[in-house]
Amino acid sequence: MLVANWNIKWSGLGKENHICQKLKMVCADLIVLTEFKNNDSGKHIADSLYREGYIHHIRSSESVNKNGVGVFAKDLIERKSIIFFDNENTCSILHNGMTYICTFCANDDVTSSFLNDIEKLGFQINTVIIGDLNTGPRGSKPNRYEDLNRLVKCGYKDIWRIKHTDICWSFQFGNGKSQPDHAFSSNDIDINNSNVDFDLSPIFEGLSDHGMMVLEL
Repeated sequence: MLVANWNIKWSGLGKENHICQKLKMVCADLIVLTEFKNNDSGKHIADSLYREGYIHHIRSSESVNKNGVGVFAKDLIERKSIIFFDNENTCSILHNGMTYICTFCANDDVTSSFLNDIEKLGFQINTVIIGDLNTGPRGSKPNRYEDLNRLVKCGYKDIWRIKHTDICWSFQFGNGKSQPDHAFSSNDIDINNSNVDFDLSPIFEGLSDHGMMVLEL
């Protein structure tokens, strides 16, 4: 199972074709796009992915120009009814028997409310949390490990930290250089043969200020 997670920045405005070409090269089973909007750019991307066989599409927000989450798959995906404080920024889906909680935490307040909601929800089996959690050593909170550890305490594994000996916060350019994109799996999922990595070429090519996270489960 291959999952691509990518913050495409401002809905990919003006770069839609290049974004779709980059996604086409990955050939992911599931695509999670954050800062995805229900506007002309979002429709352009959705139509292009549809022609590539991604015939199932769910978005977190129906509001025009609201930064949210778009999820795309070739196999059936269904929305799962989990209520979050900021439901326009979080989309919970079922795909091939797995629950994916896909989120775009636009700022510290949304990150905080999202983590609060996960703690209230409690441990969920067969679940992956993935998306832009707006973390990293920057701004008023230089140490964001505590945020991520709240998910660990809920019964989730931080796949990046398990798979990489050295913690590197350098997957987004800009002030402070943070790693805001993460993937967590519930403790019941065996991740021995799993991997997570970042394709930084979208940053160097000017497609986004985020690299693309590619998760293999």
